[in-house]
Amino acid sequence: MTQDMTFYESLALWSEVLGAVAFFVVLIFGFIKYLTPAVAAVEASRNAELRDAEARRDSAKAEVEKARAELEVAEKDAIAIRARGTDDAEREGKKIIADATSGGEHLVHTAEGELDRARIAGRDALRAEIVARALEIAREQAPKRIDERIQTGLISGVVDRLESERT
Repeated sequence: MTQDMTFYESLALWSEVLGAVAFFVVLIFGFIKYLTPAVAAVEASRNAELRDAEARRDSAKAEVEKARAELEVAEKDAIAIRARGTDDAEREGKKIIADATSGGEHLVHTAEGELDRARIAGRDALRAEIVARALEIAREQAPKRIDERIQTGLISGVVDRLESERT
């Protein structure tokens, strides 16, 4: 009976060993058949996500470099625009000053002409006033100073002078 017991104990031990081996074989087979493809799929998915993230990062870097280049161009354009604005402002200021100077000179010239015309008109008005006043005085004084004989002499002198100028 001891031999039978030993056989059964050996059989039980080997049965456990074979059961454990079979369990490990099934476990490894299941791991290889089901779990490995799932892990590979997850790994491939993660690798694809990493590639996409790296591509986006590289694209973003390229866009940043492009934006920096555009910013440099915009800064240069801004400097050029400021310079042109300053030059245009100076040129426009000089033009305005030149136009104002020319207009002022024209006004002074026109005013001088007006002043000359006013002087002439004033002289003519003064002369007319003096003549009118002289006639008025002469009309007052003539009857008192000139008699018939002097008047006839004056008239004949004027007539003689007019006839001599005519011929």
